[in-house]
Amino acid sequence: MRAVSEYLAIYLDDPGTVPGIGPESGKKPMSGIGRYKSPHGSVRYVWYEHGKPLAALQVVTRDGKGATIANVYTAPSRRREGLPSAQLVR
Repeated sequence: MRAVSEYLAIYLDDPGTVPGIGPESGKKPMSGIGRYKSPHGSVRYVWYEHGKPLAALQVVTRDGKGATIANVYTAPSRRREGLPSAQLVR
Protein backbone atom coordinates (compact mmCIF):
# COMPACT_ATOMS: atom_id res chain seq x y z
CA MET A 1 0.00 0.00 0.00
CA ARG A 2 1.31 3.47 -0.89
CA ALA A 3 1.73 6.21 1.66
CA VAL A 4 -0.39 9.32 1.10
CA SER A 5 2.78 11.35 0.50
CA GLU A 6 3.59 9.20 -2.55
CA TYR A 7 0.31 10.28 -4.18
CA LEU A 8 1.14 13.93 -3.50
CA ALA A 9 4.38 13.66 -5.51
CA ILE A 10 2.33 14.60 -8.61
CA TYR A 11 2.47 18.22 -7.41
CA LEU A 12 6.12 18.29 -8.53
CA ASP A 13 5.05 17.60 -12.13
CA ASP A 14 5.32 20.10 -14.98
CA PRO A 15 2.76 22.93 -15.34
CA GLY A 16 -0.54 21.80 -16.81
CA THR A 17 0.07 18.08 -16.23
CA VAL A 18 -1.26 17.62 -12.68
CA PRO A 19 -4.60 15.74 -12.72
CA GLY A 20 -7.43 17.71 -11.16
CA ILE A 21 -5.79 21.12 -11.58
CA GLY A 22 -6.17 21.56 -15.34
CA PRO A 23 -4.38 24.18 -17.43
CA GLU A 24 -1.84 26.38 -15.64
CA SER A 25 0.06 29.49 -16.66
CA GLY A 26 3.62 30.21 -15.61
CA LYS A 27 7.20 29.46 -16.61
CA LYS A 28 9.37 26.70 -15.17
CA PRO A 29 12.65 28.14 -13.80
CA MET A 30 15.96 26.29 -13.61
CA SER A 31 16.37 27.38 -9.98
CA GLY A 32 14.01 29.21 -7.67
CA ILE A 33 10.25 29.08 -7.28
CA GLY A 34 7.90 28.49 -10.19
CA ARG A 35 4.39 29.94 -9.82
CA TYR A 36 1.64 28.22 -11.79
CA LYS A 37 -1.82 29.76 -11.80
CA SER A 38 -4.95 27.80 -12.68
CA PRO A 39 -8.10 29.47 -14.06
CA HIS A 40 -10.03 27.54 -11.39
CA GLY A 41 -8.64 29.57 -8.46
CA SER A 42 -5.52 27.71 -7.43
CA VAL A 43 -1.85 28.61 -7.52
CA ARG A 44 0.87 25.97 -7.31
CA TYR A 45 4.38 26.90 -6.19
CA VAL A 46 7.25 24.54 -7.02
CA TRP A 47 10.81 24.93 -5.67
CA TYR A 48 13.49 24.02 -8.23
CA GLU A 49 17.24 23.56 -7.95
CA HIS A 50 19.14 23.03 -11.22
CA GLY A 51 15.89 22.15 -13.01
CA LYS A 52 14.87 19.50 -10.49
CA PRO A 53 11.59 20.02 -8.56
CA LEU A 54 12.09 19.54 -4.82
CA ALA A 55 8.99 20.86 -3.05
CA ALA A 56 5.52 22.03 -4.00
CA LEU A 57 2.48 23.55 -2.40
CA GLN A 58 -0.92 24.40 -3.78
CA VAL A 59 -2.99 27.33 -2.55
CA VAL A 60 -6.69 27.64 -3.41
CA THR A 61 -9.10 30.54 -3.12
CA ARG A 62 -12.79 31.03 -3.81
CA ASP A 63 -12.97 34.81 -3.70
CA GLY A 64 -9.41 35.95 -4.45
CA LYS A 65 -9.08 37.42 -0.94
CA GLY A 66 -8.57 34.54 1.48
CA ALA A 67 -6.71 31.34 0.61
CA THR A 68 -6.17 27.84 1.93
CA ILE A 69 -3.14 25.60 1.56
CA ALA A 70 -4.56 22.53 -0.12
CA ASN A 71 -1.54 20.30 -0.75
CA VAL A 72 2.13 20.21 0.25
CA TYR A 73 4.83 17.81 -0.88
CA THR A 74 8.63 17.65 -0.49
CA ALA A 75 10.92 15.11 -2.13
CA PRO A 76 12.01 12.59 0.54
CA SER A 77 15.69 13.49 0.16
CA ARG A 78 14.99 17.15 1.03
CA ARG A 79 12.48 16.88 3.88
CA ARG A 80 12.96 18.67 7.21
CA GLU A 81 14.63 21.67 5.50
CA GLY A 82 11.63 24.02 5.55
CA LEU A 83 11.29 24.35 1.77
CA PRO A 84 7.46 24.69 1.73
CA SER A 85 7.61 27.27 4.55
CA ALA A 86 10.16 29.28 2.57
CA GLN A 87 7.80 29.23 -0.42
CA LEU A 88 5.10 30.88 1.67
CA VAL A 89 7.22 33.87 2.67
CA ARG A 90 8.58 34.64 -0.81
